[in-house]
Amino acid sequence: MPNNSQQVALHTWLVLVPVLLLVMGGVNGLATWQLPGEWQPPWVSLPIMLLVGGGLLARLLGRVRMAQLCGALLLPVGLYAPVMAWLPSGLVEPFGLGREALTPATSIAVLIVSVCLVAGNDSPRARVAWWLGGGGLFVVGGMGVVAGVWPERLFSSPWGVAFTTPFTALPALLCGTAMLLMARHPTVAPSLNRAMILALTGGVLASGFVWYALTWQQYDAKQRHASELFFTFKVGAERVVDNKQREIQRMAARWVEFGGLPPLSYREAEVDNYFRDTPSLMSLHWQSGRDEEFRWGRERDAGFFPRWVERHDWLLDWLAVGGPYPRWVLPDEQRPELALVAVPLSLPAHGTLVAVLDLTSSFTRKSAPW
Repeated sequence: MPNNSQQVALHTWLVLVPVLLLVMGGVNGLATWQLPGEWQPPWVSLPIMLLVGGGLLARLLGRVRMAQLCGALLLPVGLYAPVMAWLPSGLVEPFGLGREALTPATSIAVLIVSVCLVAGNDSPRARVAWWLGGGGLFVVGGMGVVAGVWPERLFSSPWGVAFTTPFTALPALLCGTAMLLMARHPTVAPSLNRAMILALTGGVLASGFVWYALTWQQYDAKQRHASELFFTFKVGAERVVDNKQREIQRMAARWVEFGGLPPLSYREAEVDNYFRDTPSLMSLHWQSGRDEEFRWGRERDAGFFPRWVERHDWLLDWLAVGGPYPRWVLPDEQRPELALVAVPLSLPAHGTLVAVLDLTSSFTRKSAPW
């Protein structure tokens, strides 16, 4: 029975961590089922947290067999990544755990906890493993929490993507502290009283709030980063398309001198040069201004433009209502890197030059003229 505030805090924390791990495991399971994809934790975190929390709680309550059973059930999870690394690639896929399978760092952490639960903390030699394992989990979990709070102040971790989200970082930190305390106080047997129940309830609520805040902060940071990337891409795409549009305008100005579609030999020679010098140009067509028919065209892939226009039949209406100014649009959600550029020819020519540009090719060849 704790008889001072320090012992109450110790007993409360020792009970709080396993309970929190059990609660977090349940929340992770619900999150995997209900939350959107970008919020979902790996589903395997549910059995891991339940077994780790149950094993630590059983060890505290003196249920040695139960703790060893939890540790034994964790052993296959801990050996998963090392075994997958040794198996031939053809045998790995049938044994996969689905989206975001366990990383080697996560498997090793689970393996450490599994060994500690099976070995117990009764002997001095076993407690050394608890000290080392708890210290390792405390460090990686703490760094993961710090990275979640201040992502700009911490470089990429040496263990990859493991323990980089609050779904895994905070549980690792809590588990590490509990293992260190259990190695330091192996004979403590917590007993519940009114003060401890109140402290336990407050700890669960506070930890849940911190966990939610860390998760939301990390999600918000990812959203801001995605918005910045989108804005950068948008500005770059507009600059690239504007440059290409000016090139097509110069071609259109030369074609106007012929009063419409130039002679076949001239346009074939000019377009050959454009296709050779401009890897981003996927297709170039001339649309008549009188009947809106495509009278002539060249493509890198035969049949690409007709199939594309047929799949997006509204493009013909978009081209038909065009004014005297050049325009461009990104019509295909499945292929957002393709831009359609329409440059009308001035009078006396009646028509429009319609080009399809691959923005990805333009970005990867910034040093090229096109």
